[in-house]
Amino acid sequence: MRPARISGLAGSYFAIQGIDNSWVAMDSVGLTVETTPQLVAVADRLAEIDIGDIKDGVMDPEFLVPIVAPGKVLAIALNYLDHTREQNVELRRTRFSC
Repeated sequence: MRPARISGLAGSYFAIQGIDNSWVAMDSVGLTVETTPQLVAVADRLAEIDIGDIKDGVMDPEFLVPIVAPGKVLAIALNYLDHTREQNVELRRTRFSC
């Protein structure tokens, strides 16, 4: 099963790729998915869908960014030490927790 977020006439939506390589909106197979956490939540149900029944969708969609409404964004500045030295700034030591 290949999910993706695409842009179509009805706006942006999550879709799955059918047997004919076309992309069909997830709501057409009974799944309401508007955010990435919702997509993760229905992953088991997606795995059970027979793609042999899915066809006649959008053939060449515009693919969009797959992450929608993330719950958390984490970033690590790998060049932090070099940057502090270049700026002649004192290094701060901080503990991170998730």
